[in-house]
Amino acid sequence: KKFYVGLDKEYKVFVKDLSGKTLYVIECAYKNKTLSSADKAMMGGKRDPSMSWVAARYPDSFVSYNAFEVLPKGWLAVERISGPWTTETDVFDAEGRYQYVLKTPSRITFRRVEFNQRGLAAVVEDGDKLLFEEFAIKNLPEIFR
Repeated sequence: KKFYVGLDKEYKVFVKDLSGKTLYVIECAYKNKTLSSADKAMMGGKRDPSMSWVAARYPDSFVSYNAFEVLPKGWLAVERISGPWTTETDVFDAEGRYQYVLKTPSRITFRRVEFNQRGLAAVVEDGDKLLFEEFAIKNLPEIFR
């Protein structure tokens, strides 16, 4: 019976009860990843020249994380940006203590992931096809069976 509100410019997740009272704050030391001009060019238009205008408008750094997801047993996963095309997932226990980092395959993002009792399931792109893949997470028995 709690919800999470995030501040992504810093690495802060406010854990609140249903009345809106802050129960605790999850914070991690984090320095926002900066983007070089080569990174901006690669992200903004290298793949599609008609999108080259995007590179000029890219910020100089990323926000600290993309999203967070409540896991089984009240644990929390935070998808942290670790580079231009990469993320890692920080896992916190039900009291907000940092426990693990999950190195996610590069083709997986939270926008296409669903956590379940065994791990996660994701829709991934394979060329022009979309595939459904399931991943068992065996080294976190506290959360996943």
